[in-house]
Amino acid sequence: MMEAKAQSGACYPTFRRVGSHDGDYFLDLCDQDWRAVRVTKGRWTVGQFPHVKFLRSASARALPEPQRGAGYRDLKPFINVGSEQDLMLVTAWLVAALRPEGPYPLLCVSGEQGSGKSSVTDLLANLIDAEIGKKRTVSKDERDLVIAAKNGHVLAFDNMSSVANWFSDSLCRLSTGGGFATRALHTDNEQIVLEAQRPVILNGIPDLTGRADLSDRAIAIHLPRIPEEERQTERHLKEELERMRPYLLGALLDAVSEGLSRRASVKLANPPRMADFAEWIEACSPAFGWEPGQFLEAYRLSRTDAAKVALENDPFGSELIRIIKRHRATGFSGTATHLLEVLNEHAAPAIKSMRVWPSTAATLGTLVRRSAPLLRSEGYAVTDSRTAEGRMIIIRPLSSAHQKEETGA
Repeated sequence: MMEAKAQSGACYPTFRRVGSHDGDYFLDLCDQDWRAVRVTKGRWTVGQFPHVKFLRSASARALPEPQRGAGYRDLKPFINVGSEQDLMLVTAWLVAALRPEGPYPLLCVSGEQGSGKSSVTDLLANLIDAEIGKKRTVSKDERDLVIAAKNGHVLAFDNMSSVANWFSDSLCRLSTGGGFATRALHTDNEQIVLEAQRPVILNGIPDLTGRADLSDRAIAIHLPRIPEEERQTERHLKEELERMRPYLLGALLDAVSEGLSRRASVKLANPPRMADFAEWIEACSPAFGWEPGQFLEAYRLSRTDAAKVALENDPFGSELIRIIKRHRATGFSGTATHLLEVLNEHAAPAIKSMRVWPSTAATLGTLVRRSAPLLRSEGYAVTDSRTAEGRMIIIRPLSSAHQKEETGA
């Protein structure tokens, strides 16, 4: 009987923590009264909105009722960022995470022991998606990662020493949205496809943006070590944070309402990668007192730094760029087999002996596509096409104007 009613009843979209309806955004406070915040153009209100259907996991915790009267700089005492630029970028990530749809940049927090990485991760993730045991270790496989994404809005990964290739690929799909295929439980050959798009924050001692495709979607923040004389007790920080949480959340909601008012009129002349994110933050910027283009400049510098880190951590990509610049400055057009011959002819022996160096044309094609963001940051565009000779790889230098358009510089 109940199954029949369910099949014949009305269907509604459901949301985790953040949702939308008729152009308005909603934030589930997860309290006992099922209240939410409705954000419209220029304002936000707290109330009950039964037409917006939220799902809650058993670990979800209530958010405080937001209050007005704070600004984004009131976040600074609780996060150990080293510059105004980093504070802007963290604030931008939070405002982006309050949208019900992405793309969402990956927030990668690095710093030595004693820099407060775990505390910052916990604070930022729980500020908008409070949950028991919010920080987690790396999922053991993609299935566990997707299950976590389906049961919460913000994913937070703590104390990472490195980012495995499969995990980097999965994070990239979570950032921009994608399907995850996995075997259905209790079956041998049935497959299900789960779609997910979520804000993600991860921290570790090393820079975590070593892969070019990940760095292309990331905001990288480095936290300096907190001097002994400036350390505060955890109890004092928690008390202050609990007092400020309603006001910090209110400041973020002020920005979201501003963004809803202005987003239709904001068009970026040279949009960077993650253009939807950049355009949204530019629309929200007046709520924080940021000048037009101020955030975009901070974001551009962050992307440049992330690209440098990725280049330093990618021996194949670095050698590819070196060879192209020195021996093929006008570009390359040919098959993967031909490109592999060129690279093997000019590559340093120490690099060719590394496990990352491709031994087949098929492997080379994958590596070149993965290194495309690095090439773009160095002034080269990568495309491929099919011809009678097979799949062609084309690496061409960008003009100054075109390079500005490609990189958002």
